[in-house]
Amino acid sequence: MEETGKDAVEVNLKNLSLAKVFELDLGKYDEQVMAICHEAKEEAKNEDAIQSIENAWKGTHFEFYDYTKNGLLVTFLIKQPEEIR
Repeated sequence: MEETGKDAVEVNLKNLSLAKVFELDLGKYDEQVMAICHEAKEEAKNEDAIQSIENAWKGTHFEFYDYTKNGLLVTFLIKQPEEIR
């Protein structure tokens, strides 16, 4: 573990015991542990936000129409969904 200078240890957070915390001697690294926890919480919030955005857009279907100029096809445009208007 880079932050503690110790060798990497396999830790299952779902089964992390107080004995394992003492074995890892994490009390000496409270600032690093708190920083990692804060970063993990922020990452979890970001993942939740991304999932929420994905769910919101998952059911959205777009319709396209041709954009022409002087009778020539220039590009395709997205029709505006009713929910956005």
